[in-house]
Amino acid sequence: MTRRTLVLVSIFSMILASGVLADEFWGAVSATADCVGDEVQLAVTFNNAEVEPEPGWIGWVVDRRVMGACVDDVQVTDVMPLPTVNGTIYVSDTLDISGLPALYYLKAVDAAGNRHQIYWPQRGWFVHAVCADVPAVRGVVRVENESFAWVQECPDQCWAGQSMFDTQLTPDLIPYEGQIVDVFGEVRLGMEGYYVIPTGWQISPNECGPVLVTESSWSAVKGRFR
Repeated sequence: MTRRTLVLVSIFSMILASGVLADEFWGAVSATADCVGDEVQLAVTFNNAEVEPEPGWIGWVVDRRVMGACVDDVQVTDVMPLPTVNGTIYVSDTLDISGLPALYYLKAVDAAGNRHQIYWPQRGWFVHAVCADVPAVRGVVRVENESFAWVQECPDQCWAGQSMFDTQLTPDLIPYEGQIVDVFGEVRLGMEGYYVIPTGWQISPNECGPVLVTESSWSAVKGRFR
């Protein structure tokens, strides 16, 4: 990617984040996730519900994806009507697997049941819920050009795949190249994939070993590569 392309992408991202293009898209949602034990309370705010949604959309749902265990995604809600006025909708969920973080995706649904991304002014279509002191990602420290570090997620544990381009990790990880670490923080979506805004890290007491749940399905297999 050239420097000019990077500049253009950055400008476009800033325009989206500022809301300049928000009037053109239905939804313009924002969301938060608060935890009490294994109970998650989502607050989903629709800021642009008066705009016509995409043709064919009939409703929206919340799907949950657990990280660190290769299990199927779970549809948390029934298909709910598309809001036509701005406001906040609250959704509650209880995690099936205690002690692991989860991503909650907000998705539009069409008549055939297909999922579609709802517009967020800032990149992403999910909110990260951390209900325990658990890592946002576990993986191997990689170093590029001896100048910056990123974490390549353990491929057999179904963590969110990490973007080298969007890494927020600090240079103090460079001496630990090749070691397995747990990174704590919030998972976000960048230009080239997921990344973590870190609050801390540690040498992992765990290996990149067997998955926690061995049950296999086509959905679980697909989940490892998304």
